[in-house]
Amino acid sequence: MSNKRESACMKKYRNLIYYISVIGVLCIIMYVIFFFGESNLEAHRQLEVVTSQLSAWKNFTLSVFSEATGSVAILLLQIIVILMFVRLFGWICQKIGLVR
Repeated sequence: MSNKRESACMKKYRNLIYYISVIGVLCIIMYVIFFFGESNLEAHRQLEVVTSQLSAWKNFTLSVFSEATGSVAILLLQIIVILMFVRLFGWICQKIGLVR
C-alpha cells in the first residue's frame, strides 16, 4: 500500500517539476528576446514624411503595401510561430500523458 502512495506522490511531483521547468525555460526565452530585441523596437525608428502628387487611392495602396512588409508581417509571423509551438507542446503533453 505504501508503494502506491509513493508512486502517486512521485507522479504529482513529476508533473509539478515539469510545469515549473517549462515555465522557467519560457520565461528565460522571453527575457532574452526582450533584452536583445530592445535595440530593434520601433520606438527608435525614424518616420518618413512622404509628399507626392499621386491620388489619395494610390497613396493609400502604397502605404498599405509598404506597411504589410514591415510590422504587420512580423506580427503575423509571431502569431503563427506561437500557434505552432502551442500545438507542438500540446502534442508532446498528450504523448507523455499530461493532457486527457
